[in-house]
Amino acid sequence: MHYLKKLHPVTKDELPKEIIQTYNEVLFTRCSADCDTMWQIGVDVLPEYRRNGIASALTSKLAIEIINRGKIPFYRAAWSNIRSVRNAIKSGFRPSWVEMTAKSHQYVSKMNLL
Repeated sequence: MHYLKKLHPVTKDELPKEIIQTYNEVLFTRCSADCDTMWQIGVDVLPEYRRNGIASALTSKLAIEIINRGKIPFYRAAWSNIRSVRNAIKSGFRPSWVEMTAKSHQYVSKMNLL
């Protein structure tokens, strides 16, 4: 996977860059305006910086910033991506809908480093 080192701007109303200023060398984050009322959060921390609470801290901060702008934050994760689902739950998100897809056991194990 290719890791980017800067924030992708929201397609409407950029979020403040100071949110990620401290972290911009260790993670990739994005916030996309998927519709007029809901913005999606995406976060990926470089492997050597994982398990330090960076993803959940930033995800929570982005959610608050989105709410402050009158939008609904949401976080989409494949259920097979256990780390991402755990980050969403730790950051205060709760499952609202489920999309089902099939992936091989090998693919899922590699994604979750099992």
